[in-house]
Amino acid sequence: MDEDEPNVSNNKVKSFEQRWGWYSTIVYLAQEDINKIEEIVEKPLTYVLNYLTYMKDLNAERNKKIKILTR
Repeated sequence: MDEDEPNVSNNKVKSFEQRWGWYSTIVYLAQEDINKIEEIVEKPLTYVLNYLTYMKDLNAERNKKIKILTR
């Protein structure tokens, strides 16, 4: 397989996650806007982690509701 071809195997996905780790979280929080990255990294860590935890819980709750509605 050519290295330039997309590959969705677990190895490639883990490789990407391992390579970018925390940085992908910052990019997500900045909504992929390079101009917002500095604003994100200046926030207190507990503020950011609380936000991420809230969003995770909110998305889980929304997914539960969707499952109930699609039964």
